[in-house]
Amino acid sequence: MSELRALTGARGVAAWFVVLFHLRAALGVSDGVERFLAKGYLAVDFFFLLSGFVIWLSYADRIAVQRWRAIPGFLRRRVARIWPLHLVMLGFALLIVAALALTGRPRPALPARPLAGAYPPASELADDARLVRRHRARLE
Repeated sequence: MSELRALTGARGVAAWFVVLFHLRAALGVSDGVERFLAKGYLAVDFFFLLSGFVIWLSYADRIAVQRWRAIPGFLRRRVARIWPLHLVMLGFALLIVAALALTGRPRPALPARPLAGAYPPASELADDARLVRRHRARLE
């Protein structure tokens, strides 16, 4: 299968939108831009949706021909692609923790809710739901 540049570009834009979402407080942007970047969590779903489609597109012919016999090979290739980087990053994180412990530096304090910044407040979700309902009403 040849590369679909439009999908690759859309995945790149979505990935950068997520990065900007996480950096929005440090960027010192205007309120309007900050509100726009606060919706960056939505790009995660879009990125995974596109990634799943690209994976399906690249393996669909093989699975159509080989049926269930293609699945173990698919899983082996996915693990071989993902796990090496995962193990390298895990090793790097463990080295940092060990270096901090060996140098006697205090352990950095973790936030009380470490994943709180990863999800929008319920009020923002409610705003999104109202916008979706308003858009659907216009379409009807």
